Amino acid sequence: MRNLQFYPVNIEVKRGDAVEWENDDLVPHTATSASFDSGTIVSGQSWRHTFTDAGNFPYVCTFHSQMKGVVIVK
Repeated sequence: MRNLQFYPVNIEVKRGDAVEWENDDLVPHTATSASFDSGTIVSGQSWRHTFTDAGNFPYVCTFHSQMKGVVIVK
């Protein structure tokens, strides 16, 4: 997370992989979807989630609705 964007916007992983969101921005963010929610990630902190099911998992930052991404789990 930097410059009010997720990097990368889309990421492809395998089932069982963990994805980590690091906040390199000056403001807090979230990574929130129907199946996971990081809660508030403050500047300099990170949060990770392990994906056990295949599928597409779109997510947003609840503070900045223009920040969107997708985790694609194969």
